[in-house]
Amino acid sequence: MTTTKSIRTVLDQIESALSGNLEKPVQEELANLVLLLHDLEQDNLENLVPAAKIATSALLLPEPEIEMAKRIRSEIVRRRSGPALKSPAVLITMGLGLILYIGIPLTYVLFSKLAVSEYFFGLKTSILLLVGIAGAFGSIVSIMVRIQDFSTLTNVNKYVLAMTGFFKPIIGTTFALFIYATIEAGMLPVKITEGKELFFFIAVAFIAGFSEIWDRDIATKTEGTLSVTPKT
Repeated sequence: MTTTKSIRTVLDQIESALSGNLEKPVQEELANLVLLLHDLEQDNLENLVPAAKIATSALLLPEPEIEMAKRIRSEIVRRRSGPALKSPAVLITMGLGLILYIGIPLTYVLFSKLAVSEYFFGLKTSILLLVGIAGAFGSIVSIMVRIQDFSTLTNVNKYVLAMTGFFKPIIGTTFALFIYATIEAGMLPVKITEGKELFFFIAVAFIAGFSEIWDRDIATKTEGTLSVTPKT
């Protein structure tokens, strides 16, 4: 990530002062400010940089105002903690939480309605429900194991992040059902051990929800089976 101009200015100010004979308390506080500036850059909180610049100037006075600099730094830290809900990881988790808040009751109602019928449009209801749920769980686990990666995202629209978490289980369920359909239709050369069909489809559905790359690969292979030679 490129250092912003305002943060670079403060860092240059601190760097130029290192050639002087700084007292140890001043050195320690300047070190704290350098680390804080890095955090502000990571969190995209450039609006707090001017306060850090004032704190730096206070430390570089002929008679350093160390207490003033500490109070300013403490206030920056306090205000920085305020936008925690804006972090990419939290926004994605909030979107995921919202779909679960809506989806769990909806799934319960759907399950209770479909469970009374053994078949749904000619397909076995129990298999469809289990495949769909396994796909959704796979997508949830995918988000959880990648949560640390999301925390490093910068300059991403917060609504896009929330919608990513919201739609991820829906996408996982859709791909799980799609891959189940392609296997049942014989479009993919897959051999299933007799008597293990249910376990096989649950495992495949989970992978479908977990790995979007795998889903794209399956979709591409399926598309290849439907290629039509153009008429000459």
